[in-house]
Amino acid sequence: YTITNEIGRGGMGAVFEAVRHDRDFEQRVAVKLTDSTFLSDEFLRRFNNERQILANLEHPNIVRLFDGGILPNQTPYFVMEYVEGAAINRYCREESVDLEEKLNLFLQVCAAVQHAHQQLIVHRDLKPSNILVTKNGQVKLLDFGIAKTLNAGAQTQTVNAPHTPAYASPEQIKGETITTLSDVYSLGVILYELLTGQTPAEIYRASELGLPQAICETDPKPPSVAFSSKFKVQSSRPDAETSENDEQRTANIEQTTNPKSKTQNPKSLRGDLDTIVLKALRKEKEQRYASVEQFTEDIKNYLNNLPVKAHPQSFEYRAAKFIRRNRLAVSLASIAVILIIGGVVAAVWQSFEARRHQQIAEQRFDQVRKIANSLIFDYHDEISKLEGTTKLREKLVVDAVNYLNAVSQEAGDNAELLKETAIAYRKIGDVQGKPYTTNLGKLDEALISYQKSADLLEKAVTLAPADSALKDELLKSYDALAQAVSRSGDKPAASRIIEKAIALGEQIPAAEKSFEQTLFLLQMRVTLGDVGENTPKKLEVYQLALADAEALYPSRGNDAALLRLLLKLNQRTGSALLWLGENEERKGNGETAHDYYRQALERHRQALEYIKIFASLNPDERTNRRRMFVGYINVAEALIKLWDYHEALKNLEIASDMNRASRKADPDDRESMLEEVYLIKNKQEILAAQGNPDEALKEINRGLDLAEQYLRLEPSNIDALWWVCRHSVDAIKLLREQKKEKEIDKYQQIFLKFENIYKDKSGKNWDGIS
Repeated sequence: YTITNEIGRGGMGAVFEAVRHDRDFEQRVAVKLTDSTFLSDEFLRRFNNERQILANLEHPNIVRLFDGGILPNQTPYFVMEYVEGAAINRYCREESVDLEEKLNLFLQVCAAVQHAHQQLIVHRDLKPSNILVTKNGQVKLLDFGIAKTLNAGAQTQTVNAPHTPAYASPEQIKGETITTLSDVYSLGVILYELLTGQTPAEIYRASELGLPQAICETDPKPPSVAFSSKFKVQSSRPDAETSENDEQRTANIEQTTNPKSKTQNPKSLRGDLDTIVLKALRKEKEQRYASVEQFTEDIKNYLNNLPVKAHPQSFEYRAAKFIRRNRLAVSLASIAVILIIGGVVAAVWQSFEARRHQQIAEQRFDQVRKIANSLIFDYHDEISKLEGTTKLREKLVVDAVNYLNAVSQEAGDNAELLKETAIAYRKIGDVQGKPYTTNLGKLDEALISYQKSADLLEKAVTLAPADSALKDELLKSYDALAQAVSRSGDKPAASRIIEKAIALGEQIPAAEKSFEQTLFLLQMRVTLGDVGENTPKKLEVYQLALADAEALYPSRGNDAALLRLLLKLNQRTGSALLWLGENEERKGNGETAHDYYRQALERHRQALEYIKIFASLNPDERTNRRRMFVGYINVAEALIKLWDYHEALKNLEIASDMNRASRKADPDDRESMLEEVYLIKNKQEILAAQGNPDEALKEINRGLDLAEQYLRLEPSNIDALWWVCRHSVDAIKLLREQKKEKEIDKYQQIFLKFENIYKDKSGKNWDGIS
């Protein structure tokens, strides 16, 4: 490592910018180096403790540890990720960050601190200068120099521990026992400062010497009051910009008068944000948020216009929140449905009127088109973001299908109208039965809608072959249709659809291919792998596509579509590796199987990291929760194969919490039922491996009940049929190992019944692998 620049210096050492030279490999890094004059035993212990803590933390919002060692003069050092950014308070000030952006940045900080707490680590020195924000808006938490690993009692002493008084909690000031709640307090101070522009001394209205006492004894004003009074003082001082001591005040005036800033109006802080911040700053730690996760949840609730838990949950408060959250979408959707019904009737009737009414009919038809498009493309998409709206979406689908069936007869040779109608059919198919998303579980109806969408777009492309937008939409409809056909069991038909899509995409010249088109063709290759029967071939397809997608990541790392594709490719690659491992294990090749399982675990963990990055960019909490569920359960499945049941259970518990939240939020969402069945499979495998066959059998019976319940709602779903067979076979195997032959007959009958149905639907015997 060659030192190139000093980044910062503290009381006992410094951090330098450096370049790593390793043959042809170069990398910018940050090197933390001690001052040799401070090499006491306590300092060395603290320095090594920071290095070990960083080694145990892997999170996109925490600075990464690369290396470490000891110089010839016995001076220790360690090498970290180099972060080019500004302290979070400076970043918000200089970039004129608005209120929503500030809260989203703060959520990234909370995610990093929560990860540390999950590893039983308290930071103890949270402050803006330890939180950097990069140019692309990514937060990086650093300086774990005085962090502490919690003991078995989840607490630690602060006696004689260094800290920054301005951001320290009352218990740290007093030298009392602390927990993770001390970090919650520090986060509250940071959020207060970001929202109001006030320093801790201004928050507590105290001098630097009097600040420790004020932190322990003085209650801060609500942020909205503090901000309002500060704005009035600043606004009344026209000479603030020329004062040598008023640089901070000038910056705050600029922020509050910037039209982009939502904090210029104290009303935006009044109410929920006041309540959230003041709860985090309670003197009694037991009265603060019980965890960073709860703190985070309340901020997300505020951003999503949901009731915050820190606020008294009166009927009036919750009702006001509900109305504010749903008023526009539900009201407009209801009006639009009424208008569509009346408008369609009028349009169809007028189309058969005499020629003298033709112009009036055409005008009315265009009006109905606009209303219908608003319903399908705007209102429905907004409603779909709300929890528990599956039934409302179903009503919209029924009305929209009636409209589309009428309008498709009128489309004729109008390519634009054909496109609009086709996209609408595809969106309806998503609601009816798109795999792996919130849907109504009506796969048969989804197949009809997707086929209509593809047929209409094929016709539109024939009419306007030079229109690349039409080809893009046709590719999307082919992909949706192929996935639905695959889930119905007809994988050869799905393969033929994908091959048509790839052939269409290859017609676009490379020089004219957009980034989005490149991504979509990669996605089609993934889908082609999904419907394949040959696992080694599937793995080859996934790995080639993954290499192509990873090549795009350095330049487009914040692109949501690319992140979505990368996480999917890592998941598919991991699953294919697991299947190959199972095949090798059946052959008795344990060492080869183990190697496949280790590779699978690596892929699934990488997928989970991409999911977390994607979630930080995407505010759709419900979609993120489903992706996180899949990520954690995939990691658990690989850990089970490697016999690491303790870690597997940790991941399964997280996945289980997410599934419960999904089912509670929307009981009509049938996809979460299948996810629960998948979860049960992994739980019972661990129970059986740990010598609890009776408990394992209870889980198997629960999985069977859920899968059969799903099949009563949607008999054609091939995944549900597969799971009934799988759980039946697992029960037979478990009972056979216990020599309980008399109980086996029940499960054999279930298996034979559903295996025949599975064979009829898929055209092949159930083998337990696919």
